[in-house]
Amino acid sequence: MKKIKFVFLLFVMLTFMSLQSCSVQKSVTAKSMDIYGSGVIHKPVIADLDVSSTKVKGTYDLASGTLFEDAKNEAIAQLIKENNVDVIIEPKYELVQTVGATKITITGYPATYKNFRPIEKADIELLNVGIVQKAKVDEPKTVKKKNRVLVIVGTVLTTILLGIIIATGV
Repeated sequence: MKKIKFVFLLFVMLTFMSLQSCSVQKSVTAKSMDIYGSGVIHKPVIADLDVSSTKVKGTYDLASGTLFEDAKNEAIAQLIKENNVDVIIEPKYELVQTVGATKITITGYPATYKNFRPIEKADIELLNVGIVQKAKVDEPKTVKKKNRVLVIVGTVLTTILLGIIIATGV
């Protein structure tokens, strides 16, 4: 009887310990391929960048523990979405920290791409001068969050079971 009780308690304890290791993982993936490489020949496409002469400004609250680089990327994404543009030119960042709140303010010139066309002979001179720039693209990061409720419940139940085992002298 004592051996069956011990095996049952051991089974229950291992079950709850396995609940502690449960976690939820959220990630975003996307496939992309650069067009430069062996065997790839691509006729470049040129676009005009229509830059507004009026600056836009946005202020955003940051979650506690957010890294400055991540905060900048999130704020830029929100400013782009709010203004319905493709890119913010020459963004300036201002980080304000107070007791309990952190805010980031971004100012810059909104711009949109227009007039997409195949490259022409006149455009080649711009390429030779070096005016062409490659946009900086920030990839989304994988976020892994543990399910804290299961961890807490599993820890509490494991502690109770160990206390029962020790108290009963099994």
